[in-house]
Amino acid sequence: LGFPLIRFEDAIIDMYPYTRVHPYETQDIIINDILKHFKEELISQAAQILGSVDFLGNPMGLLNDVTEGMNELIKYGNVGGLIRSVTHGVSNSAAK
Repeated sequence: LGFPLIRFEDAIIDMYPYTRVHPYETQDIIINDILKHFKEELISQAAQILGSVDFLGNPMGLLNDVTEGMNELIKYGNVGGLIRSVTHGVSNSAAK
């Protein structure tokens, strides 16, 4: 296609499911409605997606690792888990 594809790693995307209370429409209208719904969902998740792009060093991966380490520290008093998670996040982001 002439352009390189961008790698995403550990991009967590939460999309609401498509629901319709009274689906009494033509197939084309329903398909267009489904496509519109998921397009809007992806647009609303753009920050999550861009935060997981490898050429940025995967800042969302770093944030997830730090959050995991903080959870271990708060729940279990595990300082080693915090250090391990932060070290993993920093080294993983720097390697990108």
